[in-house]
Amino acid sequence: MKNQFSRAVMPEARGQDISAVLRGWEVMLVEILDLMLERYEQQPDYPFIDMKFNTVTGTDFSVPDDPKKDVKSRNVVFGWIQGRALEALVGHVKWFRDF
Repeated sequence: MKNQFSRAVMPEARGQDISAVLRGWEVMLVEILDLMLERYEQQPDYPFIDMKFNTVTGTDFSVPDDPKKDVKSRNVVFGWIQGRALEALVGHVKWFRDF
């Protein structure tokens, strides 16, 4: 995925400032939702939202030699993070309907 977003600094939250960056945010949200669906389709037997990957390289986090130190791989699931992800996903689905 190539970076198609530009940095925006808004010293004041004026309507025109927000309008200038809104389209970029919409595109970013759709891209992230698309990535989430792609990751699900790659392994539909994994029942959790799986966004555990290195955002720089795009590769999944590997399982460390010591499983007690594993907090990044897909083998470890944090219930509160999954709950928050599902809550956010519902909000995005509502937003996407009106997109």
